[in-house]
Amino acid sequence: MKQKKRLIPLAVCVLLVILCFCGCASSNAEPTVTGVTIPNLAGTDVESAKTILAGKGLIPIVAKEESESYEEGIVIRTEPAAGETAEVDASVTIVVSSGSSLKVPPVIGDQEEQAASQLKRLGLNVETEYEYDDGIEEGFVIRTMPDVGDVVKENDTVTLYVSLGSETVSTQQSYLSWYNLSEGQDDWEFDNPYRTSEYLVIVCNNVTIQKSFEWQDRYENGFGGGVACLNDTFDKKVPIKIEYEDVAVKKGEPFSITIRIPLKELETINPTDLYMELYTCKEHTDTKTTPIRLSLTMTW
Repeated sequence: MKQKKRLIPLAVCVLLVILCFCGCASSNAEPTVTGVTIPNLAGTDVESAKTILAGKGLIPIVAKEESESYEEGIVIRTEPAAGETAEVDASVTIVVSSGSSLKVPPVIGDQEEQAASQLKRLGLNVETEYEYDDGIEEGFVIRTMPDVGDVVKENDTVTLYVSLGSETVSTQQSYLSWYNLSEGQDDWEFDNPYRTSEYLVIVCNNVTIQKSFEWQDRYENGFGGGVACLNDTFDKKVPIKIEYEDVAVKKGEPFSITIRIPLKELETINPTDLYMELYTCKEHTDTKTTPIRLSLTMTW
């Protein structure tokens, strides 16, 4: 009986040692991680973002927000934010861009400087192109690109197309004089000259010359030639182009021609006095010419 009493305390001691060892082991074990790290989905399209979250065991919820930095349908951020941890089956809000509320303002018809200032105040970049327009006064906006009302983002570029005024400007009055090509009486009729962005244009109709000839076209380009000058000395000659219906002109038969003089080489856009020589010959390929001399006075 005494031996049995001594065994009971020994068994208790062994049991306490085992329990102590297990307690130490369990205190050193790493805790089990059950959360999911939320990925960075900014810049991803909404459908792809939903698929990614669902694949991680999270429940995506979509919320929309206006944005000038992200296009419509693109993820701006998540809530909770990227890098944070959420439990499996937790809801994660995907904040998606509904587009920008910034639109190109109505600047058509505004002065160039006024329109550019308005766009810059909205955080937009401005480029300017110039073109002729018969309906919009010089210096005013014809149109924009993107169009007025189109959605844009901050720092986008808007191009203003600004009017140079009418491309065609007619003279108010003009007077044409000529030297007869023959001993007979020649007759010239013409419309008021006008200028385009490139040429001074003189249209002559129902012209009759009392001599048969051909317009000089040695290289057979399909048009005649000649020269023009701002004074009668012809010290600085500008080549001109003569557009005709027929290279051959018959004595006394009416014809029409259009004379084009390049303004860039003439070095003025509103000449008041102009002297011209139109080259004619017996055969259009001849090198020897007989000029028709014209002088023109214009008021703009």
